Amino acid sequence: MSGPSAYVTAPAPLVGRADVLADLIALAATRPGVIVIAGEEGAGTSRMADELASRMALDGAAVVVADPEGPGLAGLEAALTQAGHTADPTWAARLRPIVALLGDRSQEPGLAQALVRRLGGSRALVVMTGREIVAEAPTMTLERLRPEDAVALVRHLAPRLDAPSAARIAALGDGLPGRLVPLAHGARGWPGGDAPPPIPERLGAPSRALLDALDPWVRDLAGWAAVADEPLTPDALAHVCRLETGRIERGLDALTRAGLLDEIPGPPRTRWTFRERVARAAVAAALGGAELRRRHAAALVAGRAAGAPPTSLLRHALGAADADGVVNYGLRAARQARAAGDPDAALVDADRAIAWWLPEVGESRRLAALHERGMALLDLSSWHEAIGALEEAAGGRRERGERDAPLSSASAASAARW
Repeated sequence: MSGPSAYVTAPAPLVGRADVLADLIALAATRPGVIVIAGEEGAGTSRMADELASRMALDGAAVVVADPEGPGLAGLEAALTQAGHTADPTWAARLRPIVALLGDRSQEPGLAQALVRRLGGSRALVVMTGREIVAEAPTMTLERLRPEDAVALVRHLAPRLDAPSAARIAALGDGLPGRLVPLAHGARGWPGGDAPPPIPERLGAPSRALLDALDPWVRDLAGWAAVADEPLTPDALAHVCRLETGRIERGLDALTRAGLLDEIPGPPRTRWTFRERVARAAVAAALGGAELRRRHAAALVAGRAAGAPPTSLLRHALGAADADGVVNYGLRAARQARAAGDPDAALVDADRAIAWWLPEVGESRRLAALHERGMALLDLSSWHEAIGALEEAAGGRRERGERDAPLSSASAASAARW
């Protein structure tokens, strides 16, 4: 029996939305009659409408939530009456400013224009939400969160996650708070690291429903696509799953028509990507542990033959639970990241190589990973940590009788000291 949760249920903070909220409050002060908050599904339009109403309530406005069922104007009048106001919003607002939350009324295209004519200039304000800009009413569009704001939101909701794990969860959310919040909640018990992140049922169900309506071989191809590197091409997928390229292309077209993939036209060639990263993760998770490892192993073999970059080979080695591959490609990825001026990524890859090391891989590999860890820490100005890793690498390499490697590690350790 599980114990009580250590988390208190509360609305997620409006990370990255302060400027938008300020603009909405300023817009409401002009008495436009109607404000439409637009954005794609998951952008947080309803939450922003609630926050706007709450801020206006602090200034003395009365907030009314209209029933989403039925025509918008009738729902507004019924909600006003039920709340003890006059059914006419302009008359009700003469006594006290009124803010009415009308929800998504995109199926009533003339409603916004009618309300603007009726309420414009009065102390009554109707807040509507939708997917697109409404030409007849002042509209504020919510964009996706910036990557740094998405990570900040995840770390606020799941504070036990380390920075790399929070970044993985944030990447799955595609900058949409409606996805980031449930992903972060689901990750509160996730150990992080290289374990697959949990995908909440309500986020994974739509993609699985799309696949259930397709032919079995197309569903199987979707599983290969979820494992393979993006952007997807029929030729590259053929090397991984051993199917004829024409058949693969027909399957990719079927997945595009179903809404799971997006097609990227050439040049140089047509490619495909998953429309949502969380959908890709859900399809991969549905394969199950053993099957997922088998497919990553096949992708690793194909990637080696094709000369794929170390980061790609490392991802497949991790998915296949290939310890030897993780150590080898982790080292190569760490060196490549450090050469590219990304010591944070280099440190993650070096630590991963150390964590996956086994004695049968060879002591020299562990010492090389320690050296890469020390060099990454050196680039990050973490002098004391760098010294320990580099001196251990230098001592171990010297004991093994290596020639240039111990000098390289010792020289770097000396630089860290001074």
